[in-house]
Amino acid sequence: MGIFTKGGTKRVLFVGTHGKEDMNKATLPFMMAMWAKENGLDPSIWLTDDAILLVKKGYADDLKAPDYKPFKFYLDKIVEKKIKIYICHLSMAKRGISESFEECVGNVIKSGAQRLIDELKVGSVVTF
Repeated sequence: MGIFTKGGTKRVLFVGTHGKEDMNKATLPFMMAMWAKENGLDPSIWLTDDAILLVKKGYADDLKAPDYKPFKFYLDKIVEKKIKIYICHLSMAKRGISESFEECVGNVIKSGAQRLIDELKVGSVVTF
């Protein structure tokens, strides 16, 4: 993975496309963003499809991947570290997420595919 900088900040966007049907893959963007932040990078997360459900209040409280700590551990770290979580605007309404994000936890921002393109211009994008 190449790390690019913009203004001296190393940016990386972790993309999540999986929800509770595959908690190993669902956990990876959150776990990697946490580690990236702890290692001096500027991470963010972009979620689409059922992955956006993971940031709904209470939804993931009892979810756990077989190989990792409980998902809530990683989500709490993301919230604590104020890491941006972009969610695909096309996935929101079908999954009960409003424009106000009142049902979400964390620093959630409505986004589209342009976010991925923008990050490719100045940083790295990692998908799971």
